[in-house]
Amino acid sequence: MVYTLFEGRFCRVLTAAGVLTAALVCTENAGADVAVAGTHILPSDAVFTGVNDFPKFRFVVAVHSHRPSPEEMPSMPIPEPSAVKEGEPVPIHKVFFQELRAIPLDAPDPVPDAWVLASNAPTSGSFTRHPVRVPIGSDEVSARAYYHVRQVEAGWISVELLGADLLLKDGSKKPHVKVIPVSYAVESFEAEPGWKLFLMPDPKWPAGAVSLPAVRYGVGDELVLTPGPRTLVAVKGDVGPSGSLDGKEYRVWGRPLDAFQTDEVAPESGAVGRQVRLHVEIGSEGKLDISLGERFRNGEGDWFEDADLTFPVEGVLRREHKIALGALGILAIGLLGGGVWFVRRRRKRAGSPS
Repeated sequence: MVYTLFEGRFCRVLTAAGVLTAALVCTENAGADVAVAGTHILPSDAVFTGVNDFPKFRFVVAVHSHRPSPEEMPSMPIPEPSAVKEGEPVPIHKVFFQELRAIPLDAPDPVPDAWVLASNAPTSGSFTRHPVRVPIGSDEVSARAYYHVRQVEAGWISVELLGADLLLKDGSKKPHVKVIPVSYAVESFEAEPGWKLFLMPDPKWPAGAVSLPAVRYGVGDELVLTPGPRTLVAVKGDVGPSGSLDGKEYRVWGRPLDAFQTDEVAPESGAVGRQVRLHVEIGSEGKLDISLGERFRNGEGDWFEDADLTFPVEGVLRREHKIALGALGILAIGLLGGGVWFVRRRRKRAGSPS
């Protein structure tokens, strides 16, 4: 049994006779709880603040839009969305990845899952975190993550992870993670002459209230992120006035990038920042192909590539293992009595936001 990443989280890839069984167990959401002797996964919830700053919306936590069909998981119905109230805990489902959605005030109340799924309501992408496994009988009774809603723009909800605690039997808390900023840098750009790389809004996104400029970047450059969501766009030639792509040949990544993205490491980690390194290639059908690497920065400003200092999940997975495993396509199936969601994902990705 080995580990890979899905949506930035560690998941288990089950193997048989050296061949993948096409089953991906995302342990933080395993309703059947993969057994480890003497331990169990804590129930968890999330607290969102900042939702009252957007009076045009109501917020709900719903199952991620990329989910198995009812035929694939007949014994596990999709739960209805949960209303989000300022500063109040929202339980996190043990099986399904979830996302925050901003729905209009005139939406049904309570809003059905089918309504949210069919809507174009702004989304945060999956925010579900790592599992917390503790010894049976320990003082920890649950895990809680804290998020702040920073912006709703161009169909995207910018959500910042502020921290996470373990709640103890006596009602006290202890810090569970250290939050560090995330940055992005262009490590390589493979393209024929004439192609240029820009950080700009995806032309397919809804128009935002703020017009964001198209900024050109080259190999070795670190992206300067802003509060508004942008993505990488490769253009053959130059962008037009005000970032127009009319009549231009271009490829887009589609993953929203903004200044509020954070990551988590163990409290004792020496990492104070994480940099995602982007290897960019011209894809097909309007998409960029982007492979991701990573490195971490310590308090002295030195960079290192030891992913062992990221948040641990029942053991250590080194960076070279993640890269090798992440290229494998995983088929979405049901396992363990239909109680676990398996997903198909690639480390080398083109297009869809996480």
